[in-house]
Amino acid sequence: MKRFARIVFIFTLLIQTVALQAAPGYETFADSIDIQGKFPDSCAKPAYVFITKYNNPAADVGRVPVNAKGEFTYRMLVEEAGEIVFRDGKYMYDFIATGNQKNYLLQISCTTKTEKQGEVINSPENDAYKHFYALRKQLKADLDTFKTQDLGDKKVFKEFHRLMSDYQKQIAMVAKQHPGTFTTGHLIAADRLAAEDLTTITALREKFIHRECFADPYLYNTFLAPRLLTNYMDFVRDKNDTSFAPFERLLLLASKNTDAAKRLQLILYDLLFKRHEEVMLKKYGEWAQANPDKMVQLIIKSRLERITKCLTGNPFVDVQLRDTAGAVQKLSQTVASAKLTLLIFYSPGCSHCKELLPQLVPLWDIYKDKGLKIFTVGSDANRDEWLAFIKEHTGNGWVNVTDTDNTYNMKYVVSSTPAFVLIDEAGKIISRLATHEFVKTKIPIQLGGR
Repeated sequence: MKRFARIVFIFTLLIQTVALQAAPGYETFADSIDIQGKFPDSCAKPAYVFITKYNNPAADVGRVPVNAKGEFTYRMLVEEAGEIVFRDGKYMYDFIATGNQKNYLLQISCTTKTEKQGEVINSPENDAYKHFYALRKQLKADLDTFKTQDLGDKKVFKEFHRLMSDYQKQIAMVAKQHPGTFTTGHLIAADRLAAEDLTTITALREKFIHRECFADPYLYNTFLAPRLLTNYMDFVRDKNDTSFAPFERLLLLASKNTDAAKRLQLILYDLLFKRHEEVMLKKYGEWAQANPDKMVQLIIKSRLERITKCLTGNPFVDVQLRDTAGAVQKLSQTVASAKLTLLIFYSPGCSHCKELLPQLVPLWDIYKDKGLKIFTVGSDANRDEWLAFIKEHTGNGWVNVTDTDNTYNMKYVVSSTPAFVLIDEAGKIISRLATHEFVKTKIPIQLGGR
């Protein structure tokens, strides 16, 4: 059997801290972090690595060049304790940086030139984080088995209760072993559930996202806040409950701290949008309008104002753009002549667009004579790329226009492509967040089958 040489090398991260605030002493600080490292000859040397803070926007990601010797140096400003993300190609490693820790040693083990494992050594904080992260990773895998099950079933909930109770005991042990760490004070504290919260599914639904931890701004510097919300959506929430009340209570709870409120409002929007929770997103917009003093995340406030105008039940927003011949085409004209209109936003360079749009052609061939119309809006490409995409990936008879300045992408709040919008014959939007599979299912239903 072929054996892989195991290579171990160390990155030395030099952190100098100044202006530390009062107890607990590490949450808020402002200083530069010098990150230095060297890839040995035995490991593949990337041209660059990426280093950033967990909650940074993409614009703040450090693209750090690696020299011919495999060395790199990067200086970044860290203002709060939280996760630092190191990425080398597909490999990613997270660790905790706090104002109390001055020297971090990141040990990377290479089983091959491309397969890596890493851990921070010589760091009590990251010993705690490593243990907690491993338990959380295992919990995520265990919870996946419940995705298709009903927690309202007594037998299912009994097994769920056992799993969650065991997990609570395990993280309590980590907290006992690592007192005074960021992991114990923020992550484990946030992930703890009282025993009475796990007695019934009703109690769990009542308490799961109404914990004080959501008012902790430092929680949002880590992976845990979005994971807790995802767990609520996946396993805890009653799928038949469309009330926004639990999220309203959550938003009000986070409003105790402005920074926490800003960060929660952002991740809640992203979660609902990515999961195609159209009803919840609409109610989120209604909450934002009714609570202008509480909606402190201005970016999300603006997005909600725009997207609530084009969600289910609203009249469509008209599109007027030029087609391949230079003639102006209006979406309103297409809708007026159709029983069902599928509006598609895409980019010719988008791999998912190239994969998914051709899959709609067979459906088009079946339903084009039964009232289906397809209106596509291409963007982010030159004319030749756009024309080539139409020729290779769209159906004969589709209306194809191009949005050179993204005017209508903005109006329909298109943040990723392809985006599908279904419009009925009355001009009402059936779905703004339709998935590809939803479209393929909904078209036959709306047009009465084959």
